[in-house]
Amino acid sequence: MNVDETIGGEIFRQNIFDIAVSEVAWRLIKRGDLVVDVGANIGYMTRLFAAKVGVQGQVVSFEPHPVIFARLQRNLSLAGSVASSVVLHNCALGAREGTARLLEPAAFGSNQGTATLVATH
Repeated sequence: MNVDETIGGEIFRQNIFDIAVSEVAWRLIKRGDLVVDVGANIGYMTRLFAAKVGVQGQVVSFEPHPVIFARLQRNLSLAGSVASSVVLHNCALGAREGTARLLEPAAFGSNQGTATLVATH
């Protein structure tokens, strides 16, 4: 976890990221559910979802950025049995099939959630 980055720093300091979203997700997701995490980033929500769905459910997570995807894989490998219900995909989802360029804006170093995709023609 990168504690100098927005998400990693918040998790490090508070042991939770976005308490409101985390609480709503925890209340809405049921054991055995199928949950999709699009733009999984470093996997905080993926792990939260997996803990809630249990081994009876499944979490399918998508993260297109290769460096962040590697962190997602590493973080999930530390999750123990929670990880058994998770399937990871190193790709983006969109309205149509195709390719896109992955852009890292100037703020990417401090907030890696700011990477964005631009369609290529």
